Amino acid sequence: MGKIQQLWRCPECNFETNYRGSCKDCSDKETNIWVQRERINADGSVYEKKLVSSTKGIDPDQMRAAFKANRAKQKKTRKQIAEQKKIQEAELEALKAAQAEQKAAEGSAHIHGPDCDHGSPDEIVFGVSEEE
Repeated sequence: MGKIQQLWRCPECNFETNYRGSCKDCSDKETNIWVQRERINADGSVYEKKLVSSTKGIDPDQMRAAFKANRAKQKKTRKQIAEQKKIQEAELEALKAAQAEQKAAEGSAHIHGPDCDHGSPDEIVFGVSEEE
């Protein structure tokens, strides 16, 4: 795909060319008067540059968050990896201790006497409904 061809026209003599700059016929070197060409569209109308404006400004908090997220993606050092491993091991030990305490609490709560009305979880009791 080729480059879009730009057209330039002298505002005084209406001479069209493919390059910008000053018109050689209308400019005068002796009096130091230079006539600059203006850019035109393919249909001959004057070209107006579209200004791209950002609708929202840059939020410093979002920039900081993006910076930290990109830094987190980078490769960690050996010290950081070792520290993270220690933290994970400590969390795992705490979780195991909590589970052991919970099992101990459940075990003491489910111990009832022989006349306990609760059935075992594997036991299914079907009832008979009475209709009149």
